[in-house]
Amino acid sequence: MSATAAISIRPADARDIPLLRALADRIWHASYPGMITLEQIRYMLQWMYGEQRIAEELARGVCLEIVETTEPVG
Repeated sequence: MSATAAISIRPADARDIPLLRALADRIWHASYPGMITLEQIRYMLQWMYGEQRIAEELARGVCLEIVETTEPVG
């Protein structure tokens, strides 16, 4: 029987913008090839997860959350 890692969820803040962008890049490239082109993935990542866009959303009160086990995963 394997041990189960504890999962925590915490609100993201402006210090997490680089992490949010890295997670989005990893998740989108793992999830969407075959459904949309790599060009479309790159476009959507820049549009939805650009540094300025995330900063503006956080400033407006949009709640983004980081899911962690032993490291950020989502």
